[in-house]
Amino acid sequence: MKKLSVIMMLTLVLTGCKNGFEGEYSAKTGSDNEVLSNIAQYAPHDNIVIGENYIDVEGQRTQFDKIFERKSGGKRYLVFVKNGNEDVWKIIDDNTLVQEKGILNVTYHRIKIVK
Repeated sequence: MKKLSVIMMLTLVLTGCKNGFEGEYSAKTGSDNEVLSNIAQYAPHDNIVIGENYIDVEGQRTQFDKIFERKSGGKRYLVFVKNGNEDVWKIIDDNTLVQEKGILNVTYHRIKIVK
């Protein structure tokens, strides 16, 4: 019985570690600038996979110390932490993320949930 309690507790703890945005995403590059937006449509649009603590792009995996959601100023952000540094993406909705890269933005739409 004690063993079962420990297993149940570990299951609950591990389940709580998910970031809620695990899945496969399609990418689209764009810009508020019309000329850049037209050029950006020719940029490669690789799918990415976001896991509990990693991102896979074309088979190349980047591990993070943690990935979590932050709420600030009424907005939501997905935060990727690695070696104390943060990369922050805007959360548009539960299936759409935006990575701002200066004058260009990459919008990711979830196309499949990965468990």
